[in-house]
Amino acid sequence: NAGYAIIYECVRCITRIYPNPVLLDQAAEGISRFLSSRSQNLRYLGVTGLAAIVEGHPKYAAQHQLAVIECLEDTDETLQRKTLDLLYRMTNPVNVEFITDRLLTFLKDTTDPYLRQDLTLKICNIAERYAPSNAWYVKTATNLFGIAGEVVRPDVAQNLMSLIAEGTGDEESEEADIELRRDAVEIYAALLDRPPAKIPKVLAETMAWVLGEYAYLSTTFSLEVILEKMCIFCKKTGGARLAPST
Repeated sequence: NAGYAIIYECVRCITRIYPNPVLLDQAAEGISRFLSSRSQNLRYLGVTGLAAIVEGHPKYAAQHQLAVIECLEDTDETLQRKTLDLLYRMTNPVNVEFITDRLLTFLKDTTDPYLRQDLTLKICNIAERYAPSNAWYVKTATNLFGIAGEVVRPDVAQNLMSLIAEGTGDEESEEADIELRRDAVEIYAALLDRPPAKIPKVLAETMAWVLGEYAYLSTTFSLEVILEKMCIFCKKTGGARLAPST
């Protein structure tokens, strides 16, 4: 334990002095011992130490990404929260798909109200900041709405609908924008077959708007079929999941 304490303090010191590539390499190597430990306390220190390194030197995140993900499997809630925060800081355009998928999986299984709200906000932020494509963002936001729609801010849904409506705003990308709308229609038309009770209000409103505007683009369902599905959906809910302005 004394040895680990000395290593940890060295790591902290290295992250606070003027950046030295050699020392940072050694700090990153040293922190791996903590992350691979079976001790929850040491893994917690490992996550904390790596967070300090990554804050100023993001490139060191990649080599420890899988080890950090494994910390999410720990039953200790304090370690889980610290790990989630580190994953949020580690996210970049290269790993955003992998990390977002893991965060959504974790969100789906947690029932803690505060954690659900905090994690939903984090997922929204990284998805908007690092989305590799508009299509990926639409799918990710839709999954998020389905998992934690009750804590999604209204402006997130509004931004999603604006993205689908406006696309890139580039005339040369008009075909890609149409394809984006078509993909969204196919996703939301298929969701109409789900039990309404499993469709959060924010998702139901988004589905209604997109299908109302672009259902004619579908190549999987006829316009008549989509309208019929929407009518059945509304009857089952009594229209309760749709805002008057939708």
